[in-house]
Amino acid sequence: MYSCILRLLLVAGSVCQGLGGELSAQIPLEAAPPLLSLAARLPSLDSLISLALVNSLALEYQHYATDREKELLRLAQKHWGNRLYIDGGYGYSNSFSNVTMDNAEETAQNAVLKVGDNYRIGINLRLSLYDLFARKNTVTAAQDKYRMAQTELKNAGR
Repeated sequence: MYSCILRLLLVAGSVCQGLGGELSAQIPLEAAPPLLSLAARLPSLDSLISLALVNSLALEYQHYATDREKELLRLAQKHWGNRLYIDGGYGYSNSFSNVTMDNAEETAQNAVLKVGDNYRIGINLRLSLYDLFARKNTVTAAQDKYRMAQTELKNAGR
């Protein structure tokens, strides 16, 4: 570009000299920087593509979306345990019974009866029927969302 402008100035100067005018300063053609080809000044296509992939916000967003869907898939696979309830209990009792009997002769008789030691142990288990029967569909839906996010990531990288 610089050399083209210099050539135009030189041509204009020679035209002016031919008409009787003079140029106050003449710039030699050798002073112009060498004109580089366009291919030499531009980076290669591979480096431009790799730079775009590294700095692409859409690609970065899709990486985060894919990671999110992967974690949601893991949660869907473990969701059945969210509503599984197990509790247990135990109990012990030792009971006595004190009986006082009055008879017609006005004598009182006391009797102490030991009923016995009672032990109680119990375990309760509750599971939601929805989680039991809908788990497969929930996991399949989460897998599909994860695959969709992976496909979007591949498309964003193209």
